[in-house]
Amino acid sequence: MRRWIKAIRAPFFTASLVPVVVGTSLAYLHTGTVNLVYALLCLTGLISLHASVNLLNDYGDHITGNDWYNKNISPFNAGSRSIQNKELTPREVLIGGIITLILGSLAGLYLNYVSHGNVILILGLIGVFSVLFYTLGPLRLGYRGVGELMVGVNFGILSVLGAYYLQANKITLPAILAGIPVALLITAVLYINEFPDHYADKMADKRTLIVILGPDKARVGFYIIIIGTYVSIFLPAILGEFTTLSLISLITIPLAIKITLHLRRYYDKFPDIIPANARTVQLHLITGLLLGLSFITTRLL
Repeated sequence: MRRWIKAIRAPFFTASLVPVVVGTSLAYLHTGTVNLVYALLCLTGLISLHASVNLLNDYGDHITGNDWYNKNISPFNAGSRSIQNKELTPREVLIGGIITLILGSLAGLYLNYVSHGNVILILGLIGVFSVLFYTLGPLRLGYRGVGELMVGVNFGILSVLGAYYLQANKITLPAILAGIPVALLITAVLYINEFPDHYADKMADKRTLIVILGPDKARVGFYIIIIGTYVSIFLPAILGEFTTLSLISLITIPLAIKITLHLRRYYDKFPDIIPANARTVQLHLITGLLLGLSFITTRLL
């Protein structure tokens, strides 16, 4: 069991937790009710798809040789190393990825059945497509410069919107807007983790934004993502699409500045960059939970 927990990279399931919390909390703000069963099933389905993409990504990076090239090993990059360390065979990892994909799909189909229309089905199909073709098949989109966009859209906008729709049975502008900071934050997590992977990705012809821009210039991309995160919270809050209390999420700005300064100095130095990788995961979790908490608190006041 421990081998599989490592392989699916369970500690990073906060990437699935945050959008469900934000979407469900916003729906509670708007409706005053919440179906916890739907919320938990949504989280279960998203975690299953998350586990699947992690496993299939490991398999795909094994096939291309990416993870074999990588000598910069940490909990935040270079995959789970389950195949490289012979803890699981490539076939076991592939089968595990397929099983978790099926489990996530079944959860999505049930949630679509109990909800109105086919919004959940459409969102789920996009998610399944992304899982399958992130590093596998002829598309291998994660190798073609759009991996960061795919992760942001799926674990940000679409996941928040899905969690919201399950509770509110409608799509609203605030629900779409709430997905933007979540999308940017999870993109920041992936983006900063790609710096230590730069050499291996380049060797395997995996064209991440870090490879395309080069590590030096790519730092500016991270700065833009972080600034965009706080702008995407501040503007909806002052324009009335979020609550004023949503501005509490901005208290993580000092942490974001600390991460940015660390990256600026150590972007090309391993393992010195690792504290910035770890803090970016914290930034995503704390900022996202604060945003969700602001919606709940506003409703209760």
